[in-house]
Amino acid sequence: MLGSWLASPDGPPENVHVVATSPFGINISWSEPAVITGPMFYLIDVKSVDNDDFNISFVKSNQEVKTIEINDLKVFTRYSVVITAFIGNVSRAYAEGKPSAKVVITTLESVPKDPPNNMTFQKIPDEVTKFQLTFLPPSQPNGNIQVYQALVYQEDDPTAVHIHNLSIIQKTDTSVIAVLEGLKGGHTYNISVYAINSAGAGPKVQMRITMDIKAPARPKTKPIPVHDATGKLLVTSTTIAIRMPICYYNDDHGPIKNVQVLVSETGAQQDGNVTKWYDAYFNKARPYFTNEGFPNPPCIEGKTKFSGNEEIYVIGADNACMIPGNEEKICNGPLKPKKQYLFKFRATNVMGQFTDSDYSDPIKTLGEGLSERTVEIILSVTLCILSIILLGTAIFAFARIRQKQKEGGTYSPREAEIIDTKFKLDQLITVADLELKDERLTRPISKKSFLQHVEELCTNNNLKFQEEFSELPKFLQDLSSTDADLPWNRAKNRFPNIKPYNNNRVKLIADASIPGSDYINASYISGYLCPNEFIATQGPLPGTVGDFWRMVWETRAKTLVMLTQCFEKGRIRCHQYWPEDNKPVTVFGDIVITKLMEDIQIDWTIRDLKIERHGDYMTVRQCNFTGWPEHGVPENTTPLIHFVKLVRTSRAHDTTPMVVHCSAGVGRTGVFIALDHLTQHINDHDFVDVYGLVAELRGERMCMVQNLAQYIFLHQCILDLLSNKGNHQPVCFVNYSTLQKMDSLDAMEGDVELEWEETTM
Repeated sequence: MLGSWLASPDGPPENVHVVATSPFGINISWSEPAVITGPMFYLIDVKSVDNDDFNISFVKSNQEVKTIEINDLKVFTRYSVVITAFIGNVSRAYAEGKPSAKVVITTLESVPKDPPNNMTFQKIPDEVTKFQLTFLPPSQPNGNIQVYQALVYQEDDPTAVHIHNLSIIQKTDTSVIAVLEGLKGGHTYNISVYAINSAGAGPKVQMRITMDIKAPARPKTKPIPVHDATGKLLVTSTTIAIRMPICYYNDDHGPIKNVQVLVSETGAQQDGNVTKWYDAYFNKARPYFTNEGFPNPPCIEGKTKFSGNEEIYVIGADNACMIPGNEEKICNGPLKPKKQYLFKFRATNVMGQFTDSDYSDPIKTLGEGLSERTVEIILSVTLCILSIILLGTAIFAFARIRQKQKEGGTYSPREAEIIDTKFKLDQLITVADLELKDERLTRPISKKSFLQHVEELCTNNNLKFQEEFSELPKFLQDLSSTDADLPWNRAKNRFPNIKPYNNNRVKLIADASIPGSDYINASYISGYLCPNEFIATQGPLPGTVGDFWRMVWETRAKTLVMLTQCFEKGRIRCHQYWPEDNKPVTVFGDIVITKLMEDIQIDWTIRDLKIERHGDYMTVRQCNFTGWPEHGVPENTTPLIHFVKLVRTSRAHDTTPMVVHCSAGVGRTGVFIALDHLTQHINDHDFVDVYGLVAELRGERMCMVQNLAQYIFLHQCILDLLSNKGNHQPVCFVNYSTLQKMDSLDAMEGDVELEWEETTM
């Protein structure tokens, strides 16, 4: 009997599991052997694998719980675990016990304990946008270093804060050589460099550098003239209209002081002696400057289309150059008729270094006399008059023919020809009217007539309102939104058919290893005075909250406007993206959000939120309008008007984008942006163009001001604004009763939300 109690166990412990629970601890668990042959004990041996620094053993009986927690280990260190089952004295464990297979475990990573060491930097010859760094890796990396990053502050622009990954050129166990790119010449930067492992970012080492300046980069394309809507050049006998160099020269090599226009007759452009207009016109043809220089036009991100007169420069527009005494002045004098001209731009930086573009293609001025455009206008007017005369004649003849038919008479071939001509003219007029209707995207109404205008639209149960709203294009066919349909981006769209246009969508800083990491369903929208003043976006989904806060951080937006509640109509309209209480919440790896203050009013709530990332932080204000009912639009315009003015006043001199969202980011969002625009517009102008403004907004984000109720409500807001400005007009009461009864998402929130449910991430 005693022999059987002291026999060796039949097998080792089973189901041995070792899990790293922290950078300093592991958890070991096991189960007893399949067959128990006596009073079983377990010897647990834990050793460091790569050195002899750690070696510890524990003994547990079979009656004790078969788990053990071991702490005080080293960060990111390998340990081996062996559990031996034995019977009797522990001294017999190694000789007669049954050991389990060795399990090797690595404790978890912790953030690097120290920054990169012995940091030095040197400039790269003929490079002003990047420089080279040399340093030692952290002595205690506490894990595998995944990337080295730099937090870059531009001294002359405190809002210009960027995070760059260092490009590693050479790496050994003892040294790293890297390049920091993406800077601009002529600026001074304060730079913090740090290492990142899977646990996060380590301490920073700081440096300061001023980048050199060199001549502006040469543009890759030729400058171009301006064409009219029919595709013809805007040229007269003495002038040529050209496109201003917008998005043509960049300031990467250093600040640009001014841009000049150089003009030359064809054949004289190679003459190196630049002269004045007077000499080139009356003496010998040579290149000449037309101006002293204008500031480099700002490049608005996403702007690719020509849009207005402010982007035109007219060569030859100054007839005063002919006046005696201007012979030695730089002057934009008239061009010679029937001559071929070339032009180019010259950009000069603050150091006097300059870069010329290529010359344009040759452009020929017209002959003296009437311009080609004037001739076209005269011909058009003449044709119009002849058409009216012919139409009158046709109507008269048609009336006579009808009379003859009633009398049983016949009509001549000439009269039949007149009838055929009349029908053809009717068809032409109809087609022309339809084409004109498509192009009529502005409908300005004087402020004095606006009340009467709205009353007319309200008649017959808002019939004319419905007709006008149906004529608005929901989106522009020639603007692509294909980025939103890429496989990795589709799930980020709350509604599959509300997508940002490619040309003005907000682009996040991309991670090359993650497809679509630069995508968010958000669009830059122009304000009353400033381009890109707003960012219109959808309410975040659970899976896009991180992208939302990345956008806020990267655009440095300080104002968030929320026009919905998180839960409406029995469904989630927007995922709550801020903390419920004052405890910090991490939303995107290294972004931490803390609620600092919450002020709840009847129709809105104001929250101040703190965003922290990589040791830096910023404060944003969220203005949440809660007075919008779950169905339809507000019955009273006053709360929303006050809210819009409150947000506008709170921004003061803030020039960062204002982020505005509802659920889809088009309906209530469009109303808010339009109302903000119009409250400023009516102070400066004698007219209102709600139709034109909504059409313009839909050219930047589809379906803005999404439904008829919102469109009518916007008109009511303008009426109330005008009445408050001392006009003392009776405000038209827009009856929403019919619209309010239509309790479908189709009527109240737009076709989109009726047909598509919220995307599941």
